[in-house]
Parts: sequence; C-alpha cells; structure tokens
Amino acid sequence: MQNNKCILLITSSYPSNSDDIAGAFILDYIEEFKKQNVNVIVLTQANKKEFKKTEEQIDVIRFPWRNQSNEPLAYFSFLNLINIFFLIFNGVKYTRKILNEKKIDVILCLWIIPSGLYIYLLKLFYRKRIKTPYLVWALGSDIWKIRQIPILGRFLLKNVINNSLVSYADGIQLCKDSEEISGKKCEFLSTSRLLRNNNNSKIELLPKDKKHFLFVGRFHKNKGPDILIEAISKISKDKLNFLHLHMFGLGPMESALKELIVKNNLDNYITFNGIIQADELSKYLYSVSFLIIPSRIESIPVIFSDAMQCNTPVISTPTGDLPELISKYGCGILAKEITSEALALAIEEGLNFNRDDFGEQTKSMYQKFSINKNVSKIIDTIKQNY
Repeated sequence: MQNNKCILLITSSYPSNSDDIAGAFILDYIEEFKKQNVNVIVLTQANKKEFKKTEEQIDVIRFPWRNQSNEPLAYFSFLNLINIFFLIFNGVKYTRKILNEKKIDVILCLWIIPSGLYIYLLKLFYRKRIKTPYLVWALGSDIWKIRQIPILGRFLLKNVINNSLVSYADGIQLCKDSEEISGKKCEFLSTSRLLRNNNNSKIELLPKDKKHFLFVGRFHKNKGPDILIEAISKISKDKLNFLHLHMFGLGPMESALKELIVKNNLDNYITFNGIIQADELSKYLYSVSFLIIPSRIESIPVIFSDAMQCNTPVISTPTGDLPELISKYGCGILAKEITSEALALAIEEGLNFNRDDFGEQTKSMYQKFSINKNVSKIIDTIKQNY
C-alpha cells in the first residue's frame, strides 16, 4: 500500500460521546494509521449523544436510524426488526454514498455484523460497480449472537466473511469459531488501546493497609459483576478484612448490583463507581494489586490488554481465551470454574502475592497487543493482497 491511501472504517462501536469507553480503542488505531501515512474515514450509526472532543481531527460520518437509546449494539435486541431494517438500510445507503463521493482504497469492517453486512449487500446488488475490497474484524458478540439466529445467522456470517479480502478476530477461540462457520482462514488481531500515563503515576488507595482489587466493565450479565460481588461475600471475614474492591462501569445491572452489595453488607469492602476515564484507569491499574475479570462469556477483553500494558496481573474466570493466555504466560491467577465460589478462592490466593511477583510475565504478555504492530499487520496484509 502506497502512502496517502484511504481506508473506510465502518464500525458500530465508535464512541458516541466523550465519556464512552466502548470502542474507544478505535481512536488509537486511527491515530496509528495516520502515523503510517494512511487516511481514515469513519462511518458509524448516530446515537442520541454526539461525540465532539476528537472529531475535529477525524472524518466521521454518522448515518441516522430509529434507535432511541445509547445501548451498544452488542446488547441490542435483534427482535426489533423495524430498527434493524433501518440500521442496515441506511448503513448500506451511506456506504454506497461514500464510495461514490470519495476515493476509498479498502474498507475495514468492525465488526462482521452489522458493519460487514453493509458492504457485502452493496457488492451483492452492485457487483459490477462496487470493486472496493473489504476486511472484516470479529469482536465476539457479532458471531456469538448472530449465529444463534436460525438459518439466517450462520448464512450471513459465512457469506460476509467469505467475500472479504481478509478475516480477523480479536480472540484465539474466536478465530476458530469464524473458521468453523466460514471455512476461511482467520487471523488473530487484538482490540487493544493506548493508555496515556507517561509517568506511570499512581493514586493513593484507601484504606492503606489493604490489598486493592479492580473491576472495570459493563454492568451486564456476560461480564459477571454479580459473580464478583457474590465471590467477595463468600470470602471469610478474617481474609476479607485485608482486601478492598473498586468497581467501575455502567449498564443494566447497576441497581441490582448496588442492592447485592447492601444485601451482603459489603459497603465497607466495595467502592461502587460509574464510568472511568482512560487516564484515571491507568492510575488505578498501576496502583491496585490485581484486576479481576469475572466474565461468564468473553473473548479477550480490552481491559485485559490494559492491565498488561500497566504490568497489572489479573484474576479471571476460565472463559474464552483467558485460560490459555494466563496459563501460558503466567500473568495472573485463574479460577477453576465460572462460579462465585471458585472466584472467591482465586481472590483469596491473590492475597498471598504482590503485583511485582508477575512483572516479567505481564510485560511478555503485552507484546501480543501492540497497536503499532497490529496496524502494520493490516497494512502489510493489504499490500500482499491488493
């Protein structure tokens, strides 16, 4: 790929406002593309809140649809056929509009559904006129959720993937799932981001005489925040007095989680917070003993690579690719089951370690999540195939 080429990045996860951490890693990828002399145009659906802070430097085109909430599409009900129709219809319409008006060399779709579906349908109906190649990048929810739709789900996934130039996925097992559905080779590409804390500065966590643990994620069943709170409630009192948990996030379980904390008398052991900004997140990660990932279903969450970037070990349930990564690199503690009882035992084990005990392991693990290397990989792939 020569200099000054242009990528159309179609995504359903672009940040909707300055407080939105979902898809925030995309901004770092765009910045890295620019450093490597590739221009990027973003196409995404409009939400109720608009993102103003960085769009001055990024060419972002938002197309309208009928959704009235800011709920990420990963949690959106596909039974709402009217909204889904308008999402896909306008996605296809605006993709065609951009291709007609701008010189686009290649399209990068985050994720297979719905983003890859826009260009696939466009090519299907305008085969002779639409020649621009596209790449797809699977997140996990786009495969796990869509393949459950009888007949149509696997059919759409297979065709969108097979008509792409290259297929990526942000998880090892997810690559295998993609290959099983499509028969097309899928390459691992992580959804990591850059935490800007050049001084590796920390914050003072209280109480000072305790080990501090951190949870950051959606307050959604898939992410297991209820498992985590229940795990804390199962830790014996003599050990519980030596730890404190900080929880950050937003989501549909927020009220239920607060009630669970009160019900189990954990107010003195859990600090419950809303969203957290990237700069504050890095300070917490440099300050706590462990990040906890209590997910029921997962690929490789971005927060995992955030932790590795800050040399923070993790305590995790055995879901997705995390068992393989933690076991292979020794970058944390793995619970034996996805249960509150097993997670409680893993947290108790964590009380016997300091974060520095995992320093070399976390540094080694983070090498797999370099944004610079990932963007170079995409560009090299395009050079080899186009």
